[in-house]
Amino acid sequence: EISNQKAMLVFENMKAGKYAFNFIHDENKNKKLDTILFFIPREGFGFSNNPVLRFGPPDFKELLFDVKENTKINCKAIYLNYKQ
Repeated sequence: EISNQKAMLVFENMKAGKYAFNFIHDENKNKKLDTILFFIPREGFGFSNNPVLRFGPPDFKELLFDVKENTKINCKAIYLNYKQ
């Protein structure tokens, strides 16, 4: 669930290590990220570690985080407001 442009994801029983993820807010529930020209997202999306976005997706290394016991990270959903 995304509330106030924030999402909470819970993964249980994960082994210690480095992980990364991205997510979408599938607002119309069609199981895909809707885009407009040049693949600009029309729906919310986000990445682990909340990297600064430039042109194109962030570098994978920017998304990596360490999982140890009870690891918690905060992720912010991004909305570019491209609606048709």
